[in-house]
Amino acid sequence: MEAALQPGLMERLRYVGDHTAHGPKWVPHDVAGAEWEGFEAVRAIDDLDPEILIVPLVGHSRGHSAVAVRDGNGWLVHCGDAYFHRGALDTPPRVPPGFRAFENIVGLQRRLRLSNQERLRELIGRAEQRVRPFCAHDPIELERCGG
Repeated sequence: MEAALQPGLMERLRYVGDHTAHGPKWVPHDVAGAEWEGFEAVRAIDDLDPEILIVPLVGHSRGHSAVAVRDGNGWLVHCGDAYFHRGALDTPPRVPPGFRAFENIVGLQRRLRLSNQERLRELIGRAEQRVRPFCAHDPIELERCGG
């Protein structure tokens, strides 16, 4: 929220006026939470179903988070911009050079972004398909999730 309302120099390109022209009603959330599938500070959103979780994935941007939703087969995890190509979650990662370059250009905290990608790979490896992550930019992943 702070990054969008008071963007730093690099964030000014990311948070443009059109994004908030509709007058959103901002609701800040505490960063405290519980451990969930190897991630810390995970929490449900007040007044919503407790099976909708906010999962911090800082690195792409300040405050970047995933949204995990329980469905009949486990958890769908919308990772937003935590990665841009499904190959980022392969072991070892297989990301086309153009995607890798773009992630490095637009990401604010490379070390944290890569660390969170590693944690997502570990999660996939141990969750036996109970947790199905997908990103905001990969149409193949979106289709796999029923989108």
